[in-house]
Amino acid sequence: MNGHGGNIAMLSIACDRIAEAGATAAAISWWATYSNEILKICSAQGHAGEDETSLVLAIDTSLVDPKGTKKHMKKGFVAPLAGPGLLKARFPDAMNGDASLASKEKGEALFKMLLEKNMDFVKRIKNGQFTEDI
Repeated sequence: MNGHGGNIAMLSIACDRIAEAGATAAAISWWATYSNEILKICSAQGHAGEDETSLVLAIDTSLVDPKGTKKHMKKGFVAPLAGPGLLKARFPDAMNGDASLASKEKGEALFKMLLEKNMDFVKRIKNGQFTEDI
């Protein structure tokens, strides 16, 4: 279960190596894999935005200072994208989205959805169902 975009490349390599050793591995980047479901709970997705801040609130409300929540409603158009100054340009104050819309209740709903979707995902893999209708 991946929680950081910077891990995607290494997790892909790790999955390939595990497969070469004869086992099955999956790396789920929750914000991408379950985007449609997240948007049924939150109005938008973002790094330290409504969805991620809601998850933190569901764990421990004392970890979020409501006076420190930010809003930056622009999203980078491609990922990964790297270059001098690009990280700061894409994520001013290390975030995007609107953290002020976050709530403990949304976080609890997100955790519930993630647990259910991940359990379904594992069951499907165990049953050899590696595709779905489009």
